[in-house]
Amino acid sequence: MPLLVLDTMVLSHFTLADRLDVLQDLLIDADCWTTQVVIEELRAGAGFPKYARKCHLL
Repeated sequence: MPLLVLDTMVLSHFTLADRLDVLQDLLIDADCWTTQVVIEELRAGAGFPKYARKCHLL
């Protein structure tokens, strides 16, 4: 099982496209991590309020 660290760029693009489900399907067999900084950026909205609404999925 691969170990992947997801950054804001990956998570934000799938969030804006409203396709976190696709990302989940692609990474189903991977051990995925991110940093607290990335989570905080997404929760803050990173300039897009849609991020903040989707962050409960993280």
